[in-house]
Amino acid sequence: MIEYRAPNAEWTKNYGLSTAALTGRYMFNGAMALDVDKLKRLDEADTVANEVIFCLNKLKTTIGNEGFGPESIVKLTMYLSDMAYQDEAETALVEFFGAADQPLYITIGAGLAADCRVEIEAVTEARTA
Repeated sequence: MIEYRAPNAEWTKNYGLSTAALTGRYMFNGAMALDVDKLKRLDEADTVANEVIFCLNKLKTTIGNEGFGPESIVKLTMYLSDMAYQDEAETALVEFFGAADQPLYITIGAGLAADCRVEIEAVTEARTA
């Protein structure tokens, strides 16, 4: 059975956004530094590095609400609006996880909502037994 997590029913209705989907084995979730009401990047995401850290902290909170930690993240997909941001984004990723403990990840150039430069999706091992 798949359980969906939606922080706000209006977000889902108006923008198709949900926080996560939880299966028996994995949790899938994503994060952006997006002010949904204003459809603009949050002020605290003033640099690409800060935007990455914001997204990773948001993912950490979401998986933490289900009882899992960052060490349970199996894979990240990091979408960048411009691949010129890749070095700064990957440096922030290493800063967050540590050089030896970062999960498998891939970086992809993509068009993103509003003026966001970063969107991160995570696959977390969510087995409880």
